[in-house]
Amino acid sequence: MLCCPGGDGGTVLPADGARPVSPVSADRSEILSLLLSHLKARKRLSWRRGWADVWKEEYTQACSILAAGRYAKLAKQAEGLHRWVNARKFSVVVVGEFSRGKSRLINELLDRPILPVRTLPTTALRTTVTYHNKEMLVHVGPDGKKTGYPLKEQAWQQFLAGEGRADPQGTLYVGVDIPWLGQHRLELVDTPGTGDLVERRTILAEEALTGADGVIIAVSARTPVSGTERKWIQSRLLAREVPRIMVVITKLDQIEEESRARVVAHIRDKVREISPAVEVYVAHGWSGEEGVPGGREQIIRRLMDWADAPEHSQLREQAARDRLAGLLTIAADDLRCRAEQARNQRTQKAQDQQQAARQAAEQAGQLWDMMISELKDRAPACISSIRGFAAEKEQLLLEKFQYELSHVSEPKRWWEEDYPYRMKMEMTGFSTAMEQEFARTFSDDLRGINETMARNYRQTLSVGRIGIMDKDLIDIGSGEQIAGLEDIQKKKVNFQVGRTLATAAGYVLLAGTGGPAAIVTNLCLGAGSTVLGEKVFRSSVDVQRGKVLEAVKGQVEQFTKRAISAAEQNINQAYRRMCGEIMQRKELWLDTQTRKPAESMADERGGSLDKLLLETENLIARLTRHQGGGTDDGALCQGG
Repeated sequence: MLCCPGGDGGTVLPADGARPVSPVSADRSEILSLLLSHLKARKRLSWRRGWADVWKEEYTQACSILAAGRYAKLAKQAEGLHRWVNARKFSVVVVGEFSRGKSRLINELLDRPILPVRTLPTTALRTTVTYHNKEMLVHVGPDGKKTGYPLKEQAWQQFLAGEGRADPQGTLYVGVDIPWLGQHRLELVDTPGTGDLVERRTILAEEALTGADGVIIAVSARTPVSGTERKWIQSRLLAREVPRIMVVITKLDQIEEESRARVVAHIRDKVREISPAVEVYVAHGWSGEEGVPGGREQIIRRLMDWADAPEHSQLREQAARDRLAGLLTIAADDLRCRAEQARNQRTQKAQDQQQAARQAAEQAGQLWDMMISELKDRAPACISSIRGFAAEKEQLLLEKFQYELSHVSEPKRWWEEDYPYRMKMEMTGFSTAMEQEFARTFSDDLRGINETMARNYRQTLSVGRIGIMDKDLIDIGSGEQIAGLEDIQKKKVNFQVGRTLATAAGYVLLAGTGGPAAIVTNLCLGAGSTVLGEKVFRSSVDVQRGKVLEAVKGQVEQFTKRAISAAEQNINQAYRRMCGEIMQRKELWLDTQTRKPAESMADERGGSLDKLLLETENLIARLTRHQGGGTDDGALCQGG
């Protein structure tokens, strides 16, 4: 219903894409340059046509496999993947945690209040904004039924998230008469927040990435690059090899102007740590310092560059192979299970098979649910264990510092010179111990689930390394923060002692929640209990030891509190992820078990299934073998 206007909208060029050459007006060097461009274009066009033939063959074979295995849901996803490969639109998916300003960002890019914006979660459906000369809102229901509405505020109400009511189903398309979208075949996709408490909305956001040519990650300047955002970028975007990724800083206009440069630099550096390839832009309230471009025009210009880049098709094609291989891997896992079951049931009659399958499905459904329920119960138990472990470590750390203080003759020197380094090392050890304790508990839980799945379903879960401690918690940063403090000390500010540690601890404890903005506001952490004045160190040695110990205790307690808070969030996310994996396996397994024997393939005794499994594995190997190809012009123009 909604589409870009036909035609390329540009000057008609020769079929090979090269500019016409006039030997009369061009010198020899220009002619050679144009001939080289002509050959490159020929190579690129030849590669594109060749790849289209290869992809068609691979996609057709994949569809044949999925149809033979009766994997209707996977086949539907493969069909969507094929449409994406051949789509003329360049799809930019806007993602981010709850309340990061995604809808507002899209409105700013469109320069119109198209999407509804509120302080509470509003986006309950995936919403695609595309060019259309007749502006409208179209809802496509789960059954494929399309319903059009005028693009007015009242039309949105039935599709927004709301407390006390079920979320709407389907997908929304918004047609807007904004020329640059049509000219560059761009579409912007708004998604629910990845940290939304409603799990279905988070799943919708992740599913939108399947058809993403590029991704914009909205990061709020008020809560810059949290630990969960970092993990989501690494596991959901970089791991999927999304071709183009951009971080856009939102809500910078809500930060005090003198603090903005520090906040932008902090986010830029954190993003570079995750991946230097991820670009950083600022949505508003920024004039382009710190090497970070800002403003609507800059972002739009970059999106146009993405859409118009000659390597765009190749990036999409490589991503398509990766995603198609992922779908086939799911089918292959299930085929192994089915083939073994078929071999074990050779002598059974169709009626017995049907009855046995029905009973097995009923029992299996209960066992799957029991595993999921057990995992949900294990998350609070794991958190409780980590809390107890952290409390013990905190007490041991305080006792260690107390013992050291009792043996120093110069508390002031210990506070200024020894304690900052000691605290950093102890925090590192603390975090490592927490990670190891979690790994032990989580591995035990995963092992128990895998034993049950292997015994009953011949399947196991494979979960990569999951960390629970944020790097920010131990990032003391002895450079910029301490240097800034020394400048203050040179001016002989009254409170001189302990500020190096206070600044470092402030950076550690506030990273991920307040970020550098909190440090700019108050270099001394904003707590008098952690700042010691000269008067303290003119007291007796015993008094000095007592005051220093009080300050140390306060900072250790704050660090522990932040560490536990970060750990709880990441533990819950880890267990939710494992529950989601089990749920997906359950649905696929039950779908297979409840299928009637009459609907099975011709040889349900194992031979056809084994043959189909081998064909699937060979196609997966072929798809993954193609993923190593380069995309630069140099590679395209090489012979052979």
